[in-house]
Amino acid sequence: MKFAFLGHPLSQETRDLLKIDDPHQSLRRKWGRDVLGLSKNLHQALGKLREASNVEDPPQVRMVDHMTGLTSPTGDATEGRIYEIPLDAWQILQDPSHAMRYMEEAVDMAVKWGADVVGLGALTGVIGGQGVHLAERGPVAITTGDSLEVYAAVQNVHRVALETDTNLAEQTVTVVGVPACIATAIARMLKPHCGKLILVGKRRSNRALSIAEQLDAEYTNDLPAALAESRLVIAATSTGNCIEQEWLIPGSIVIDVAVPTDVIGFQMRRDDVLIVTGGLTPLPQTMSLQSNYLWFHHGVVPGCLAETMLLALEKRAECFSLGRKLEEQKINEIGRIAQTHGIDFSRLFSFGLPLPESDLVRFRQAARRRAQAPGAMSPDTGESSHDTPPPISKLAQRAASLYERYMNPVLMAMGKSSGFVKTFVRGDGIHLWDEDDNKYQDFACGAGAVSLGHNHSRVVQAVQSAMSQQTPGFTREAVNPYAASLAEKLITLAPPGLEMVHFTDSSHDSVKAALKLARLATDRIGLLCCENAYHGEILDPQSVHASTRAGRIYGAVRGDADAVPFGNLASLDRVLSSRHFAAFIVEPVQSEYGFAVPPEGYLKAASELCKKYGTLFIADESQVGLGRLGHLFAMDAEDVQPDLLIVAKSLGGGLLPIGAMLARREHWMQAYGTAHTYQLNTNRFGNGSLACAAGLATLSVLDDPALLSESRLCAEILADRFNELCENSTMIKSVSGKGLMVGVEFHPMPKLIAAHWKAVDTGGTNQYLVPEHDEIIDSFPATYIMQNLLQAYGIYTQSCRANPHVVRFQPPLIVNPKQINGLADAVKSILSELEVWFNRMDGLFLSSNLGKTNKSRGATR
Repeated sequence: MKFAFLGHPLSQETRDLLKIDDPHQSLRRKWGRDVLGLSKNLHQALGKLREASNVEDPPQVRMVDHMTGLTSPTGDATEGRIYEIPLDAWQILQDPSHAMRYMEEAVDMAVKWGADVVGLGALTGVIGGQGVHLAERGPVAITTGDSLEVYAAVQNVHRVALETDTNLAEQTVTVVGVPACIATAIARMLKPHCGKLILVGKRRSNRALSIAEQLDAEYTNDLPAALAESRLVIAATSTGNCIEQEWLIPGSIVIDVAVPTDVIGFQMRRDDVLIVTGGLTPLPQTMSLQSNYLWFHHGVVPGCLAETMLLALEKRAECFSLGRKLEEQKINEIGRIAQTHGIDFSRLFSFGLPLPESDLVRFRQAARRRAQAPGAMSPDTGESSHDTPPPISKLAQRAASLYERYMNPVLMAMGKSSGFVKTFVRGDGIHLWDEDDNKYQDFACGAGAVSLGHNHSRVVQAVQSAMSQQTPGFTREAVNPYAASLAEKLITLAPPGLEMVHFTDSSHDSVKAALKLARLATDRIGLLCCENAYHGEILDPQSVHASTRAGRIYGAVRGDADAVPFGNLASLDRVLSSRHFAAFIVEPVQSEYGFAVPPEGYLKAASELCKKYGTLFIADESQVGLGRLGHLFAMDAEDVQPDLLIVAKSLGGGLLPIGAMLARREHWMQAYGTAHTYQLNTNRFGNGSLACAAGLATLSVLDDPALLSESRLCAEILADRFNELCENSTMIKSVSGKGLMVGVEFHPMPKLIAAHWKAVDTGGTNQYLVPEHDEIIDSFPATYIMQNLLQAYGIYTQSCRANPHVVRFQPPLIVNPKQINGLADAVKSILSELEVWFNRMDGLFLSSNLGKTNKSRGATR
């Protein structure tokens, strides 16, 4: 079914803008992409517009836009046209009968084109008894779209109340524009949810007073006085420009539904007020933005236009919203229809544009400062400060938007629309559940931090027991029984020679502690690591972080640090012979560049070289220790006795952060063994009772030969299955790793396909504006694997941060063979479909562009 929509220019400026001649859409294609090209083409277009402005065209109805490709997520589709009558808002109000004649002409044009339903926008929906006159005489169904505007506005009210911690039940709400139909309907919808209700109109009338009496509301014509009593205002007049921002009291929130807007101005002029454009409807991403109107407004339309679209999608040629009275039943009905077709009302807008996150943050801050000022009332949050936190299911409703606003907007921008970034609300063993109760298998395992699975019962019980006994949280320079017991347990299980323990709250703090100790114990300053190493992200650990990417970001390799090739004993011998280095720190398996494993015997030989040259050997087992490689400690596999050893991540059982540095007694005493030096070795949160209780329980679980034996069996299956896939798939470059720590490196995207992808950016600017643009494109195969493992098979994985071509598989130690085989089967299936697609795309490009035949996959790499 087709639809049409009647509108009018808001001003002479908008009417002139629509007259710009852009037949080939060159201005549209260059807008936002090509500044120089836009400047050239716009100059030509404006020149033609000046010439045309000298010719007086008689005013006439015209079709200004044709919208195609309007397909909802349900698969229903429609198309429509927008017709403009040649009168602006002021002219329509001055001569409604003249405007009605133009509207009748526009309806006739729409019917001849094939429209089955026509919507009225802005003042075309006000005159003629809110569309009744035209509906009674028109040949097709007419709707004003008011019901969806009301629904969207009410949703905006609830959303902004949620975002600003505003309890509607305790608010005085002012609705401006009564007895007009939209304002009246909004007031009716909000009455059950708010406290006092104030209705504002231009003049006192029997109808307005009757509405106020029905709603038990106060009615007034004094707008400034009403605004002074209320912090929540809904403005929905038909004339606009009636609210000065200076009239609003601090902390005010205005939902402006009027067209033109009721709030005067083009932007918020104060931090302590929030102005939201109400009634707007963002269309689902399945709908094409080919039309000029939808493209210009980024797919955001007023509710009146959206309602007309929805009726066409539903194939309902009916006069849905007409007259003064809008029924609550129909308002809710069109809201349900909108959500069925993928329309989301959670986005907020201000002055017609998406509300900047910073504006909302500033408003919250300003409102809080106002509430805390001397003599000010406390904010109406409706929640007691003594209340327990809400359940996680409630917190999850806003978690993604808050994460984007306050924590990592880049991650959310990259992964939110595709569903790749999940909001997990529950974990049990290897499984995770999102807020929609979808179940996933966790093969990322928090980069090894959740080695026992989520919420292991014995770890949970240990933490609960410690809490029930009201154990102290953090007691610096005092004896903590849990920390002392955990230290004894660690040393009992650790490789021989290690006798002292220093607890921290993270792996990088443990590394930092080890490097400090090494410098103090050896009286040397130099630090040595391996190329492509990863040992943390702050201060001293960063100085031995040789990842190329991290080095660029943090300026990692400093003058007192150096790096040698991983696994190369000759290089290590040559560098250590300078006797400059206090410590050589090494991972038994490199964790962030692709799970590289050194040659057999390398670690033991390296430790002996360190001993030879007086350099302390630090084994960083932050990710690989505590059972990950099949032994409780990775050093045990090669009978290596390090000088210092780092454990972290999984020590807290996946519940609490804790790290530890284990040291030989003689080195610890050299560094901290006097009354003047013992205080140098501190960590504010390292001896936390709950974390140490979790650590004790974790070690108790791991001190079970059966668990490690079963994990070694699963590790063999994991390695065998992926090595088999590597042998039989042209998509996999290599398989690396050890134990339950396997990295699969995928080939880059084939060159011809990558070149075609880049060619879509005809200006070639992305490669300069987007950092590592080529790397993002080349890592598409790895991204494809992760995305479809997650969405199609419910398997959660991650890539190595320093090598996005490598997908890491780090299941918890409690994984079973069935789950391992299920993972391998899923990867195999996704690989086969990706390989088929690449082969076909390669063949298409080769045959159509080069006239050649692709005889082998390798030819395209």
